[in-house]
Amino acid sequence: MPTTYTGDPTATEAPDVAPEPETAIVINIPIATEGRTVSSIQQGFKNLTNQASWLKKPKAKSADYAGGIMAYRTALGHRRFRVDHMALPSGKIQHWREHWPLSAGGIAATGTVGPIDITTAAYQTVVDKLTLLSQDLGAASLGADLTAVKGSLGTASGHALDAATALAALRGTTRWQVQTKKTTGTSSVTRIAADAIMDSCESYMTLQCGNTTGDFATLFAAADAVWTDSLSFRLEWDLKLEAADLVKLTAAAGFALESGVSPFDSSPPVHYAVFSLAPGAGDWMCSYRGGGSAQSASSGVAASTSRVRMRIEFHGATVADNTTRTVRFLINGAVVGTFTSDIPTSAARAAAHFSLINTGSGASGLTNPLNVGVVDFASNLYPSDVA
Repeated sequence: MPTTYTGDPTATEAPDVAPEPETAIVINIPIATEGRTVSSIQQGFKNLTNQASWLKKPKAKSADYAGGIMAYRTALGHRRFRVDHMALPSGKIQHWREHWPLSAGGIAATGTVGPIDITTAAYQTVVDKLTLLSQDLGAASLGADLTAVKGSLGTASGHALDAATALAALRGTTRWQVQTKKTTGTSSVTRIAADAIMDSCESYMTLQCGNTTGDFATLFAAADAVWTDSLSFRLEWDLKLEAADLVKLTAAAGFALESGVSPFDSSPPVHYAVFSLAPGAGDWMCSYRGGGSAQSASSGVAASTSRVRMRIEFHGATVADNTTRTVRFLINGAVVGTFTSDIPTSAARAAAHFSLINTGSGASGLTNPLNVGVVDFASNLYPSDVA
């Protein structure tokens, strides 16, 4: 008759030790030339059962204060995240998620809301508008907290806004910034409550573009990383188009420099990696540049009005699985492009970037051409073990 055995996550089955974090499992394997006993055969069964029991309810090893309970590693064995001895999450990574909340802390949607605030008239010029998206500012404190910035930028009452000066003043003060230009029509970046357009989040950001070639609308963040070989980082976001063909407009979404300039501007940035869609293009393109000529390759995924999940990853040579510096593009979880040359160089800054630019001259006839939902960024901070 078989004997019932219940796994014991604290038991020792020699020659192995009791189950504990990050140890290899040791079992006895009977061989033909030795005498087999019940205990020698049972050791393997019991030890594997004990180890599996520990995995279902892991615990720290007593007095191992520098050790952790569980660690998660890259293909090269570098720790990125672990649960430490106190059963608390630990790891040196950079991570943020933006879901464009309409309200927070009881502040109404029409006021200043954390972590995103959209201020308008006092920070706009007549032609070129810069909208501040500031973090965690209450409505009452907005004026005081931004007095210095407002003073350096001027107001809508006749002060010309120099974009470079404005961005320098704001960088480090806010995560998100908006820069628009319109000659005719409307260029805007607007936060709107979720509806049938983007039902996966509380609200979304919609970009609209003017009717003259060169008009643009850009939503971009302060840079979170540089393209150095010791880092791996990724940006992932939800996106929806009003129409599969943007008619007169070219969209870009991914990483660029923190200048707010579209990769398809007449004077484009020299480092970027973005998904792009030009008028009549059909497929989403994987577009990138590393200081030299601009490159672009089809993703093989046709643009549509369905919501899509986009992701761009960078793998520095030091931390890449195959030691090859790589930029990888994914749509809805599938790899659609992998590139190892002509990608941003190690000193370039990587900032989240979403833009529309008029490249076709004339009105697109679209109301909400490009809609951005949840945005998520993550990166390691060190090349090897960090937790």
